[in-house]
Amino acid sequence: MKPQRIGLLSIWFVLACMAAGAAVAEAAAATVAETTAVAETTAAAKTTAVAETTAAADTTVVSGVADRPLRRWLAGVRVVSSRLDDYQIFGREDAGPRSVADADHGLALHLGYRFGRRFLLQLDTSLVGQELGDATSTARVNLMFTGTVLFRVAHAWQPYVVGGLGTSGIHYQEPGQRYRALGVAAEFGGGFFVFLSNLVALDVEVTGNVFNWKRVDLRSESIFGVTEEDWSVRTSSAAVKFAIGLTLWF
Repeated sequence: MKPQRIGLLSIWFVLACMAAGAAVAEAAAATVAETTAVAETTAAAKTTAVAETTAAADTTVVSGVADRPLRRWLAGVRVVSSRLDDYQIFGREDAGPRSVADADHGLALHLGYRFGRRFLLQLDTSLVGQELGDATSTARVNLMFTGTVLFRVAHAWQPYVVGGLGTSGIHYQEPGQRYRALGVAAEFGGGFFVFLSNLVALDVEVTGNVFNWKRVDLRSESIFGVTEEDWSVRTSSAAVKFAIGLTLWF
């Protein structure tokens, strides 16, 4: 073979090797790019899933229409009906009505805050009473701190259980005399919210209340003037309370 042909073949072989190397390098680069793109897509998908999960953790369904952020504060008003089982709480047999035929009626206000998704801490105050005739009446004031556990948080209908501790006062007025008793109170029961919109819910609650009365004061008025006295007692009574109202969430 002539030297010129050998030289040409050598040059052609070198060029072929260079072309093959370039093709291999290009294929490797394409593979790396594809791998990087897949990794970025996977990471983006995971990030989106985490974000959606986090967002879902802070949303709840109202009326089955749409998700909304959980609202933390709530305030509401209720109409209350309550029946006390025993009015002989003043430590004297002649003090207070022997019985009250009808239930007491009144209003209750509450303000609360949500912790997490299910727990509410509320301040609840109520005033109930009735006229018994002949300038005779009863009235009872409760101030309670309550804790509430919600169920079915992601639904428009949300049942709950509630319990609390607080203080209570009862006022009994009859011609010429006024008795007041102070004590501690506890309650436990349940109810449910029905969300009418994102902001407003119907609230229905039934609870049992226990009262331990500690102190009584008496004010008496007669033609001889006004006398006042007080004494300690250790009496108790119980009541069942029904309440219905509206709660605003904000």
